Amino acid sequence: ALIFSVYSFFLPKDRGGQYVMPLPITKAGTEVLIAGSGICLTIGLLMLGLRTETHKESLAWPDLIFTATVMFIIFGYYLHTLVKYYAGSGEEHRPADPHTLGHPTDWKGILGLFFLGVLGAFLGGESVSGFAEHALHTFKLPAVATGLALAFFAGISEYVIVYKAHRKGELGIALSNVFGGITQVMFLVVPYTLLVIGLFGFTTGDPRYVVPIDFTTTSIMVLLFPLFFVLLQYIEEDHTLSNLDAAAMTGIYLLLIYVLVFTGTGD
Repeated sequence: ALIFSVYSFFLPKDRGGQYVMPLPITKAGTEVLIAGSGICLTIGLLMLGLRTETHKESLAWPDLIFTATVMFIIFGYYLHTLVKYYAGSGEEHRPADPHTLGHPTDWKGILGLFFLGVLGAFLGGESVSGFAEHALHTFKLPAVATGLALAFFAGISEYVIVYKAHRKGELGIALSNVFGGITQVMFLVVPYTLLVIGLFGFTTGDPRYVVPIDFTTTSIMVLLFPLFFVLLQYIEEDHTLSNLDAAAMTGIYLLLIYVLVFTGTGD
């Protein structure tokens, strides 16, 4: 969300200082933001209630698998809606035909790049997990600060794509990456993580495979609600973004990060 708000400064504005958002984002994007804000607020309030009334200290594997399944279903419908509205959007938001750019479009080239990406993700994931292990247990760094650092480095490829696409004038690709990063993390990475933890907890019976209900996890879920809600409001307002919108979003997101990093328990 912070990357999206910062990139909003660089979008070409009209004489009124506004940039009209593409139809796929204003339609499918706003719908998934509504779902995201509702899920975050529901889970956050549920965690507060469980902690205070029932003294439940964690979400076990049934909770995690059910939540992940619901979020995967929402993400599937989001992709369907995104493709539907993308097909009806204007030509100015569509990238150039890959045939004209010399990119491989046969199955051999597609599968080759796919497996190359899988290999890179595997090697990168091993390196990231090793860094996280040392940061948390060797250097005793706070979990939230470590997570933010990992998120920054994990998004470097996205930053490069956005920069190159913007320079070429392919704003549709640039926007789909910065906005897609928000939706994919919330409705693909998060549920996949919950699903893996839940499956390990179910198959092994190890009590460590749970999501603890503490200040950090509860604060993250509750504070994700204003993050999605603010972004939704600015996109829904005339389906445009201005530099004032970008400045307000950036300030709000920096404040949320500050609260998470400097007011947490440090666990």
